[in-house]
Amino acid sequence: LLTLGFRIPDDMSLIGFDDIEMGRLLLPPLSTVAQDISALGVHAAELLLNPSELPAHARSAVITPRLVPRGSTAAPRERSAM
Repeated sequence: LLTLGFRIPDDMSLIGFDDIEMGRLLLPPLSTVAQDISALGVHAAELLLNPSELPAHARSAVITPRLVPRGSTAAPRERSAM
């Protein structure tokens, strides 16, 4: 994006997914959506090890991710009148 003349977050916001370690080391640090990998693993293990013991509704799960704001995102600018 730098080669195109864009500045992060001045001209556009940039966000990643999975909160990889390298994202924290970038300049500016990359905002990200982080998943609870432990909760995903526990649920997967329960499904594999005890499928008959789980009620039907427990065979799927919503594990809410979280937003980790860092330096690569900014509030939207107001649009100028045309």
